[in-house]
Amino acid sequence: MKPNHEVIKKLLTKHIEVCDCIDRLAGESIHIGALDCLELFEMAMDLVGFPPGTSPFKCCTPMPQVTPETLTKENFSREYWNMLASDLKEDSLDVFIERLYTDCDELKAGYPHLFAEN
Repeated sequence: MKPNHEVIKKLLTKHIEVCDCIDRLAGESIHIGALDCLELFEMAMDLVGFPPGTSPFKCCTPMPQVTPETLTKENFSREYWNMLASDLKEDSLDVFIERLYTDCDELKAGYPHLFAEN
């Protein structure tokens, strides 16, 4: 088990619960903006070691089309993993967390400039 696995699992468990709550409330035409700002998923990604990402939830401009050749700190996005997390269930968290660590290690190997300090 990797470092912070249990903390990441708790953050993702709460993320799932909050997303389910947001969905249920939206079904009743209720929106509580504070729930959208908890950033539990972002905290989990930070603990895994991913570089910070731009997020379409934080700005109104569309994400640019990014290819491996054009990937930079400025256009890196965590959205791919966020979309994968949107279908998560608690019984699949351990596998998902291991995938996050694997994907992060592959990013570090293939795109070390994303992790370099300024």
